[in-house]
Amino acid sequence: MFKTSCPHCHTSGCLIKHSKIYRTSNIKGKYIFHGQRVFCNNRDSKKGCGHTFALTLTVKLPRLNRFTSQINSFLIHYITSLIACLAWNMSHPDCTDITASYRFLKLVKRSFFSLKALLCTITKPPDHLDPKSALSLFQHIQSAFSNSKKPLEDFLLFHQKRLF
Repeated sequence: MFKTSCPHCHTSGCLIKHSKIYRTSNIKGKYIFHGQRVFCNNRDSKKGCGHTFALTLTVKLPRLNRFTSQINSFLIHYITSLIACLAWNMSHPDCTDITASYRFLKLVKRSFFSLKALLCTITKPPDHLDPKSALSLFQHIQSAFSNSKKPLEDFLLFHQKRLF
């Protein structure tokens, strides 16, 4: 049993491990442990709400077939180079799709405002760039977790939500 509180009903001491979550690996036929489903127990006079939720690790982005280490590398290279295609090639050397970086940036732009809202709960955004660009979003993630070498993974662990 977990001693933390449920994100739905905020009752502590009612959480039980439910099932494991796996994602596909780079190797065909292999799977990676990705997270844990958790049940808020409402059985046998427990005070839980009965909801289940996922506690995810940061190996792969939820619902995307990309590893967080590669996306984190793209984020850092994009901040330094300002060229999406170059940053993508540096972080994904095996990728042959020349439009993959632009499709990912389009995905980021679709979830831009929800990501900004989540980041603003942690820290104030940097003032020196266009507030509606993907670059400023990436810099905001980096400034929110400035002591980390993997700011995107820390962002995922902090909020436990699907980002893109």
